[in-house]
Amino acid sequence: MFYASLRVFVRFPIYAVRIHTDGKSEVIRSPFIFIGNNEYKMEFLSPGSRDSLKKCVLSLYIARTRTRFGILKIVAKLILNYFIPFTIFEMKLVNEIEIESRKKRIHVAVDGEVEYLEPPLKYTIQPGSIKVIIPKENDDNV
Repeated sequence: MFYASLRVFVRFPIYAVRIHTDGKSEVIRSPFIFIGNNEYKMEFLSPGSRDSLKKCVLSLYIARTRTRFGILKIVAKLILNYFIPFTIFEMKLVNEIEIESRKKRIHVAVDGEVEYLEPPLKYTIQPGSIKVIIPKENDDNV
């Protein structure tokens, strides 16, 4: 297990990408970029929870570290319950995101599954594009 973890750590990529958000552009180097639907709470005991799904914004979280040693520091802070989100991540709420890379394919986790996608990666909010059907409540006391 230790050797497998070490191999993953050594091979963990640091991405160099150009990110376009709401008319602004910047080049960043980071091992981790998270894009989510609406604003996420980044608290130790409830990571990933959201107050609302109706704000029509994308949340963009970019890990501030640029080294593998920095990744170890993030993991240590999480383990030691020293999790202060704004010191670990740069956070933005935006309407659209485009990520460019010189790589032909980028590893992207989509709903927990890793996919290889060709850049540029484009993310937008499309309000009302998913219809959810909820069954009627049954009043039987069974």
